[in-house]
Amino acid sequence: MESIISKMNNRCYRIWFSLLVLSLSVVSVQAQNQEEKYTFEFRGTPLPEVLDHIARETGIDMVYDPALVEDISVYQRIQNQTIHNLLNAILADSPLDFVTLSSGTVVIVRTVSERAAYGSLQGKVVDNHTGDPLPGASVMLADASGGTSTSESGNFSINRLVSGTYTIIFSYIGYESVYKTVDIRPDQNLQQKISLDPKPVDFTPIVVTGHVPQLPLNYKQGQSISSKTEWEPGGRLKNAIHSLSLLSGVQYGLPMTDLHLQGGQRGEHRIMLDGVPIYNPYSFGKMFSAFSPYAISRLEVHKAGYGVPEGSQIAGLINLKHDVGNIDQPRIMLQADPLSLNTRGDLQIKTGKDSSTIDIMGAARTNYWDVYQDPSLQQTLREWDALDPLVTNLLINSEEDASLYQPRTHTSDVRFYDLHLASRYKIDTYRTLSASFYAGENFVHTELLRQAEQNQDLPEYLFARDEYRWNNMMGQLTYDQLVTPRLDLRSQLSFSSNQFQHRYLIGTSEDPSIPELNYGGALGDASASYIQNAFSRN
Repeated sequence: MESIISKMNNRCYRIWFSLLVLSLSVVSVQAQNQEEKYTFEFRGTPLPEVLDHIARETGIDMVYDPALVEDISVYQRIQNQTIHNLLNAILADSPLDFVTLSSGTVVIVRTVSERAAYGSLQGKVVDNHTGDPLPGASVMLADASGGTSTSESGNFSINRLVSGTYTIIFSYIGYESVYKTVDIRPDQNLQQKISLDPKPVDFTPIVVTGHVPQLPLNYKQGQSISSKTEWEPGGRLKNAIHSLSLLSGVQYGLPMTDLHLQGGQRGEHRIMLDGVPIYNPYSFGKMFSAFSPYAISRLEVHKAGYGVPEGSQIAGLINLKHDVGNIDQPRIMLQADPLSLNTRGDLQIKTGKDSSTIDIMGAARTNYWDVYQDPSLQQTLREWDALDPLVTNLLINSEEDASLYQPRTHTSDVRFYDLHLASRYKIDTYRTLSASFYAGENFVHTELLRQAEQNQDLPEYLFARDEYRWNNMMGQLTYDQLVTPRLDLRSQLSFSSNQFQHRYLIGTSEDPSIPELNYGGALGDASASYIQNAFSRN
């Protein structure tokens, strides 16, 4: 019995000894594998295939959850690296890591240290009363760690914000600043619409010395020290072109002459309506403008030397914008003044979506010179239509002295009209479609008749007829969209046309009636000598 037990013990010892030797051999092989270096190249290979290939080539045991390695591809070229460095390189661009068990088995796990999670903030800054976008508004983080400014359509975006709570400051000159606290979650694109309330800005007067501007004696305005001025009073402008005199650095007011902006040459400046050029928008002696005063809401002036978004021209630029306001119910307005009759209508249509609306504005203006002639404009026309004797003698090539003629009659006719249509479709907070149309015509006609003094050997009458006619037409369609946090899309399709005509007639006659303007035909009175000219420009 003892011999049997002794044999069994000897057999157990041999088995345990064999297992110990075998385990040491496996550890030795694994340690040797861990130190051996390998070379692999993968070009967009799915991660499960990569791990299986590495396990076969290196002879290591590898365990992983198939759900962890889905939708991950590997682009790596690894040369002469150990298994540890090899796996580090393979998993470097993924949210995975690996651990090696005491048995040598490699287990693929989710990374222990989470990477920073990011989100983004985008939105639009608008006027709280009108809903108009505020371009160039500041959007800053309260801790001064970053920020941005709004685009031409009022959109903004701040990317790669580490998830957490932020205080954002929204500010714009002439408006009350808004502080807003937002929570940014991982992979969230948070959208916000910010409305700012207008606030007057008070500052001490600025006095510039050492510079004497060359201005008319009756010009009382100061000079500008900034390259851009934007003026939007509490309502519509009293008169769009007339109100230019309220801005410093702008000279305006002489009949039939171009306005002038400080820093550029007279006559080189451009006037635009909703971003579309308007040619020859004359304003006769500050009496009436080319645009209905009840159709314009904002006036923007760029002095010489403005930036690329406005065209980078040497001359100045004045941009007028149609007034498409936010209204709760339809309204219509009718107004009359000594010069014209104005009408305007507004309508808002809600499309059923949360913030989607269609705003429509229409304005028209015409005059009634045949019914009532404004004394101020009538006097301006009389002063403007005076004949200079030397110029008159030169024009009619007459040996007589035109100064010997005394005024007898002076008549004038002024006609003008304009039509404005504008609409804005707010598709949603970040998409807007707007359109506008403008058509206007101006006509000024004057007649002057002078009579020679008695006992003068001259034709009895000296006459002059002068006529100006100019018209404009404009249309535009604009689409604004904040496509992505990094892409703000703005596209515009527009057209603009203009025609200007000037005709005059001057001469002498024995008949007190003034001949009609015509092209190339005879006057029908052999006793009349005259000169007629016409000028047209498109």
